[in-house]
Amino acid sequence: GCHPDYPEYRNDGLVLTTDRLYRGRYGTNDDDTVTYKLYGWNNHDGSNADVAEGETVLADTDEEVLSIIECPQTAICGIQDDYHHWANHDYHPSSGKPVWVRDSSADVTDKISADKHLGATDELKRPPSKTETNSLTPPLLTPHHIIFDDNIHNDPNDGIVAVRASSKQSKKDSDGKSGMLFAPLNGYETIGMQGIHLVRVPTLEP
Repeated sequence: GCHPDYPEYRNDGLVLTTDRLYRGRYGTNDDDTVTYKLYGWNNHDGSNADVAEGETVLADTDEEVLSIIECPQTAICGIQDDYHHWANHDYHPSSGKPVWVRDSSADVTDKISADKHLGATDELKRPPSKTETNSLTPPLLTPHHIIFDDNIHNDPNDGIVAVRASSKQSKKDSDGKSGMLFAPLNGYETIGMQGIHLVRVPTLEP
């Protein structure tokens, strides 16, 4: 409220029109892996209803989502989170609002449980060490994603943010093209991302 132009300040580049609004939804692939997809806003009423069958997918993979939010021309946008998916998976961090970690130095998929919804392997039912956390930090000059939210906890089984980390492995789409594989970190690894990709902020009063 102390900015000299407040409350009259307006930046047209920050005004979101419907073509820059998306509905983010989790989807299951044929191999039972889970990807994050973007659908258009269209005549959406703002509720968190499921996507209707036959709706056009604007971004079908994690990489396609990143191509939108990392592009200077489309980076300023609004994405509705998939609340029902999160609630249906007991509010587990791996099912929450996604934030992406590009990782070229470590293969994180070996650290992810085969159960894509329910977190840690026996080996990783503990907080990660400083070395493990640093190994998941993206290299310099790559986009560094940060999410600010009031629902970030030191609880490996309850959190709003799904840290989707890339790995050295790749997958092939229906056209046979290879792409980067992303998978959610488990709850303990997600806690290790606080202060790096996750920042807890207090809720503002209306």
